[in-house]
Amino acid sequence: MKNKGDFGLTRNQICSFALQICNETGIPHPFSNNKAGKDWIYGFMRRNNNIVLRKVENSSYWRLMRFDKEIVSARFELLGKTLDKINLHNQPHLIYNADESGLQLTYNCSQLVLVEKGCKFVHAATQGEKVETDTVVACTNATGTNWIPL
Repeated sequence: MKNKGDFGLTRNQICSFALQICNETGIPHPFSNNKAGKDWIYGFMRRNNNIVLRKVENSSYWRLMRFDKEIVSARFELLGKTLDKINLHNQPHLIYNADESGLQLTYNCSQLVLVEKGCKFVHAATQGEKVETDTVVACTNATGTNWIPL
């Protein structure tokens, strides 16, 4: 998980899976109301000290589907071919990139999920990005020596 920036599972999902596994395998369980409780989940986390709680980072489903290894690899391959074609590989001061980032102002997600230690970015798919945002745009060259105000 730590290399992917995965989705993680909520405490309720883990508790439901624990009950499902007990029921399917015939393992007796002490769960009341047919659900593993807080004591069980914290015991589970103590027994599996490589699992921690993290706050999720919301991303639209559309954006998450484009962050795929094959898609990213293909884009970098195309970039390499383009740099070769126009002879810019040895001239990073002439290579510029502009990027925008939206800062969400109105959405506050407090959902916590269990993930493997070391996983810094945990995503949750949202229906869309219909929240109030401020946009920041930056443009600089590949050496970081020249910023262009936009």
